[in-house]
Amino acid sequence: MLINSAQNAKFKWLKSLKQKKHRLREGAVIVEGRRIIEQVVALGYQLQYLVLLETVDWKVDAIQTIYLNRQLFNQLSDTVHSQGILAVVAINQIKTLDYSQPIVVLNGIQDPGNIGTILRTCEAFGYLNIIATKGCVDIYSDKVLRASLGAVFELNILQQVDSAQVISQLKENGYDILVTALGDSQPLDVVKAALPYALVFGNEGSGVADIWLDNATKRIVIDTSGAMQSLNVAASAAIILYHFSK
Repeated sequence: MLINSAQNAKFKWLKSLKQKKHRLREGAVIVEGRRIIEQVVALGYQLQYLVLLETVDWKVDAIQTIYLNRQLFNQLSDTVHSQGILAVVAINQIKTLDYSQPIVVLNGIQDPGNIGTILRTCEAFGYLNIIATKGCVDIYSDKVLRASLGAVFELNILQQVDSAQVISQLKENGYDILVTALGDSQPLDVVKAALPYALVFGNEGSGVADIWLDNATKRIVIDTSGAMQSLNVAASAAIILYHFSK
């Protein structure tokens, strides 16, 4: 199928998936690039459509292909030097967390680059269970998918969950709750964590919410030797995740 008009119903549907509310309603997201498409297929995700620039010749077995002219394709692509390859991926798989393993909680993190980087780091160090509370950026936004290098699809992620609900669930399952905080905190080097535990990383400006501070088992801080007392949340997460993965 070749689409040349922005008024085409199928193109309008594809374009709607650029918005969070439509992604949630349709249970689908657009991903870009051959590598990530091959990755999601290998992980067992269902491709609904392959969407190609009209000059590109590439196929995925048994998947309907939609071709777009350059003008329409550019409205869907978020990459400067695009391969001309997109796919619509079903994201309505039910995610379940393993409550015998560490859980990473992202609390109100709003920068897609930070979320994507943290998710990529989680996958690299074996933290596969993630909860993104209400107030976090959508994990299926273009920028998060790009920053995570597809790690979003490798992880068990629950998003838009109420913090009080998460805390209750963690306590019911006997979790230590370790939060990052500047005040009244222990240096990371002296903190020990035994399974099961949760690591909580907070908003770029305000840090973790008070409800997390009030329910924390331990507060941890990364000691610095320079003038900067705090680090970017993605940098902090990388250091802390590496520390507890050893």
